[in-house]
Amino acid sequence: VNPKVISLSGTRLYDATTNAVASDLTTISGRVGAETLTLSGTGTLSDANVSPNKTVGVGTLALGDGTGLAANYTLSGGTHQLTVNQRPLNATIARQYDGTKTAAGSDLSAFDALQGGETLTLSGSGTVGDENVANGQGVTLGTLALVDGTGLASNYSLNSASLNITERVLNSSGSKFYDANTNALAADISLTNLVVGETLNHSGTAAISSANAGSYTITNLAGITIANGVGGTASNYTLTGGTHSFTVNPKVVSIQGNKIYDGNTTLSSGDITSITDTVGAETLVISSGSGTISSANVGTYFSANISEGTLTLGNGTNGGLASNYTLTGHGSSTFQIGAAPVTLTGSKTYDASTTVSSSDLTIATGLIGSETLSLTGDVDTNSANVSTYVASLGQITPTSIALVNGTGLASNYQISDATIAITQRVVNATGTRLYDATAN
Repeated sequence: VNPKVISLSGTRLYDATTNAVASDLTTISGRVGAETLTLSGTGTLSDANVSPNKTVGVGTLALGDGTGLAANYTLSGGTHQLTVNQRPLNATIARQYDGTKTAAGSDLSAFDALQGGETLTLSGSGTVGDENVANGQGVTLGTLALVDGTGLASNYSLNSASLNITERVLNSSGSKFYDANTNALAADISLTNLVVGETLNHSGTAAISSANAGSYTITNLAGITIANGVGGTASNYTLTGGTHSFTVNPKVVSIQGNKIYDGNTTLSSGDITSITDTVGAETLVISSGSGTISSANVGTYFSANISEGTLTLGNGTNGGLASNYTLTGHGSSTFQIGAAPVTLTGSKTYDASTTVSSSDLTIATGLIGSETLSLTGDVDTNSANVSTYVASLGQITPTSIALVNGTGLASNYQISDATIAITQRVVNATGTRLYDATAN
């Protein structure tokens, strides 16, 4: 009596192995009557992939006694088949808030049941019912589809997907001019990475690591609060984790200064009398360099006509650091060029008059370079008598005396002093007498 041939069949989900374990081969065919048998061990498949009725190699599969005796049966010559079905996967998709209800496959976070360390990706997109921040929203699968990774998509099926929408991370940037404090006010900060068409309001004060001019990274905008704006809901956004940069720009300072007309447009460091617009009691100095003004002529010049050139700021007192300030822009600078003083000299022969004509005078000192001027009008001395008269001693009164353009401009000069000499008049004498035999 030969053992009766037994056939095996069963199903299991894809598990990335070529195993056909006894527990998956649930159907034992060929038994006599109501006899039962048990099955143990593991058979083998030619490959791990999904397929119906895959042939099973006996391997270590073995029959055991049930109500029937295993010795009366054999697996040899039987038909042994195992159907490997697709393993259903649940996908978790995660992304930041973007104002839409889309669940894109490209935002895949994880699958729940990949086998053997295999990987897959997702293509297409589905939809959720609410675009706002929330966890575990069910996804209408739409065009979502599995895509081969290190594993084959055909060995799996997409059972479901959920979408986690997290707060959208905001970035910010801001700037201010140096003001000697570490505050970064909301008014000086702009928020970026908002969903197009949405705005938020923000208020409060953040802090930077130093008050000095420079570029800073704020790791967390503590102190800044976001609130709903136009189309934007604050709960969909966060400042935590973003890139937050803040720049303290050098504060623009202005210069005040003056010089006497010298025929050139150079503004030297020694001509600067003050530096204005510094913060608090801080002071600065001009350490070196020179600038230019738009004209060499006498006048008052403002910022648009002043170039800082190579003028260099230096540290001052009360914490004034040159690096926190700049002359570039010098919004309220003024510079004055005053008239250069000239002195007059002249002389006339006594004529019983106090009037001295300009024709009797010349410009003695003070003209710049080769410039020339002439004179018109006259002056009065305080006496008509022979003497030397000096204007700075109150001995000469200008009446109509004035400078007249020559190769230089009269407006660039002013008369500061004059010295006039009235000299003796030479007279001739004649007379007669009777002869007295003397030479007297």
